[in-house]
Amino acid sequence: MINTTDKFVSHICAIIKQKFDDAVISQIKTCLVDYLGALMAGAKIAQFKNEKLVALFGEDGKSSLFGYNKKTSLLDAALINGISAHTAELDDGVISAIIHPGAPVFTALLLVAEKENVNWEDFCRGVVIGYEVSCRIANAIQPTHKAMGYHASGTCGTIGVAMGIAAMLHYSENEMKNTISCAMASSHGTLKVLEDASELKPFNVGSAVVNGIIAANMAKANYIGADDPFEGKAGFFAQMTSEVKYDELFKTDKLMIEDAYFKPYASCRYTHPAIECALQIRKEVGFDFRKVQSIVVDTYALAVKHHDHVDIPNMSSAKMSIPFATAVVFATGCAGANSFTDEYVFNEKVIELVHKIKVNPNDEYNKQFPKKSIASMVVTMDDGKVYKAYDDTPKGEPSNQMTSDEMKQKFLSSFAFANRSEENANELLNEIFSVNPNLNNIISYIR
Repeated sequence: MINTTDKFVSHICAIIKQKFDDAVISQIKTCLVDYLGALMAGAKIAQFKNEKLVALFGEDGKSSLFGYNKKTSLLDAALINGISAHTAELDDGVISAIIHPGAPVFTALLLVAEKENVNWEDFCRGVVIGYEVSCRIANAIQPTHKAMGYHASGTCGTIGVAMGIAAMLHYSENEMKNTISCAMASSHGTLKVLEDASELKPFNVGSAVVNGIIAANMAKANYIGADDPFEGKAGFFAQMTSEVKYDELFKTDKLMIEDAYFKPYASCRYTHPAIECALQIRKEVGFDFRKVQSIVVDTYALAVKHHDHVDIPNMSSAKMSIPFATAVVFATGCAGANSFTDEYVFNEKVIELVHKIKVNPNDEYNKQFPKKSIASMVVTMDDGKVYKAYDDTPKGEPSNQMTSDEMKQKFLSSFAFANRSEENANELLNEIFSVNPNLNNIISYIR
């Protein structure tokens, strides 16, 4: 009988031995810049609660708390930095895998690199493998995994973190196998965190960072895992999905990091097709959001559940809501980090519009997801006039890329939101895009 884990680990080890071309290195740098912007914005948003966590843990250490100019233990920093990385909802993703790989992977690798004084080349190897493992496994179990209530950024993110660390630190193939087994024993992440006034979605990412680091260290300490943790009645696949697409595990057409999308808007990616539709309609001559009678959004079913709510108790809920994201765009013309602050979450005009919006599942759009993320919108005005819009490739997808200038402006605005100087941001950019970036220098800019 074929051992799926052995086959997958051998496949990943073959990728580790590759020399990455300039395009891949450039993509790593772009993903890193995008991650750092999301991280700093998130650290600002979550500052009060994160600093309270630091005080409650009360541990000293040598690991940096990004954005707070403090240090703590490795695992405490892993949790808090992981939470920061996903809080602003600005981190990258891969649509086919329904996952945010950058937040867990970069958080873990930067902390371990700081501890172990890792060089840029080894760091790049870890990043590529972190994305590859988390996204390949997610591709194999999605969309059923999400439909069952799992958050792949937590489940598959844990495994990507552990294997990324193992690749970065030159683990043997046998150690890589034990790493993946240890990671699967602790991977978790529930989408229940999207409901009500929950603020725990970033906790799934923080947990993935912590558990991934622990798994990598368990393997290095010679803890032996199950021989084939993917398979069997208690295996990862049996627990996490009802359908496994095995061919997705072993594809070699491209590296998964090349499939990453980047978010122009500070909300769940499932809200972005509707945001694009709202931006189209808002440009129509004579359109006035104050005269809207009703708005109907059609989208794929997995974007309706947990994302159609019109009761918005806080910022976390707003970032998950298609009606809120649509309304705030109609009202302000933008959907950046500032659009999801209390100023708009509790704005009477915005909330009044939110309650005029209905989100419906569309069978045709369901068939095209996750290859395409689609929404259409029909806006009926008080005088009976109707506006329509459609979007199937939201900004930031590989097929509809943000320009380099747009990416830079997103990064600078995130640093400005975090009250960091433009000089600080530009010096960091210069370091990252140098020929041979120094990770210690990069970390010093985000402390």
